Amino acid sequence: MHNLATDACVQSARTIERHLRTLSDWPELAPVLRATCQQLSEQWTSMIERALPKQKNERSAFITRLISGTRAL
Repeated sequence: MHNLATDACVQSARTIERHLRTLSDWPELAPVLRATCQQLSEQWTSMIERALPKQKNERSAFITRLISGTRAL
């Protein structure tokens, strides 16, 4: 899954991540499988975060302009 552009894909990815996290917390699962599920859950979380649109607020844009030395038009 390379592109999580649609809301349905993001929701599916969240569901997969949540299931993997649940399996990684299950005490009766073999330690190797728990660790594998934990790693996969973390990978899905980072993929979801990259797919979500970045929230830019006015303050962060101002700080970015200050640091870069650019002016707003």
